[in-house]
Amino acid sequence: MRPDQAEIDRVRFPDLADLMARLHFSTSDGRIWLDDQRMLLVHAKALGSLRREMIEALGAEVARGFLTRMGYHAGACDAQMARKVRPGTSL
Repeated sequence: MRPDQAEIDRVRFPDLADLMARLHFSTSDGRIWLDDQRMLLVHAKALGSLRREMIEALGAEVARGFLTRMGYHAGACDAQMARKVRPGTSL
């Protein structure tokens, strides 16, 4: 029996309510939290400017290494939180 499109979409795009419930904005002090981790909201242009300056100051390879490690670490933290929220699922 072949699953219908709604079932395929449900598996591909699970409900995000459990993860979204962990996102909090503290308007009194301007802090953003995802689960128990403090988060930053940064303009893409500002990050692009930082990237350009890193490349100019350090060279493309060193800058790429820094940004790759930062991205890897951010992804690992997100995966750890997702495993805590959804134990026993393959993410």
